[in-house]
Amino acid sequence: MKKIILTLASFSMLLLTGCTRTHQPNYTKLVPKDEVYFNIAVGYEDFKIGENRFKVIYNGYVSNSQNDVMRFLHKRAEQLCKEHGFDAQEYSNTNIIKDDVYAGNVRYVYSADVLCINK
Repeated sequence: MKKIILTLASFSMLLLTGCTRTHQPNYTKLVPKDEVYFNIAVGYEDFKIGENRFKVIYNGYVSNSQNDVMRFLHKRAEQLCKEHGFDAQEYSNTNIIKDDVYAGNVRYVYSADVLCINK
């Protein structure tokens, strides 16, 4: 009887720990849609829209707050401008979207046009 109880207890613990998510992305390059992240794209993406001007988008994960997502976009904008030889950036056309993704989970998507400048 003890053996059965211990086996059931061990099996229950495996089930409980098997369902927990140990990795939730924070600042990352865009991770394409897959089942690990509720089938949503997560992370930053950027592309050039003019001379020294880029569109930067940060797709948050459900555990990222609105402030996290904004901070991650600004971090990417700063890195992007440094990569192109600039020491500062200005933002325009900012937009934040609250996106319902799965079973009541919400995530934020933040986008901005970034002008890289030197101060």
